[in-house]
Amino acid sequence: MPEQPITVQDLLADVSLLAISTTALSAERVDIASENAAEEAAIDPDYRLMTNARDDESGFRIILETRISAQPGNIGCTVQAEYGLEALRANEVPADAMEEFINNVALMSLLPFVRQAIADITLRVFEAPLMMPIIKRGDLSFGLPDGVQD
Repeated sequence: MPEQPITVQDLLADVSLLAISTTALSAERVDIASENAAEEAAIDPDYRLMTNARDDESGFRIILETRISAQPGNIGCTVQAEYGLEALRANEVPADAMEEFINNVALMSLLPFVRQAIADITLRVFEAPLMMPIIKRGDLSFGLPDGVQD
């Protein structure tokens, strides 16, 4: 009898969040003319998603890179969530289950950290926090990046 494919529910039952960390953060002020430019800035972030598995396949990382070019400058933020697996191995998780996990679980964990890091650094560099809009589940989604199942 063939084994049932691993579902996102199987992954959720086996996975644990080990850490969320900011791995890169930058802001460059290029327009100092407007005192309240950060508060008035139109925000159109560019997102990039990356993933990688631990060498022993006992876990994986979901990495969200955010780039914003707005008045008064440029902002970059990379945040990663590290997950551990109990019985499953990262290379056993099918792409559709991993994609569903990324879009419905990992992003919802990472986005508040991105918002906070960007608000903090822009307060320091632009003298006013740049507040990113709230993103509801489903408003931002990614296909599975190439090379996830190494």
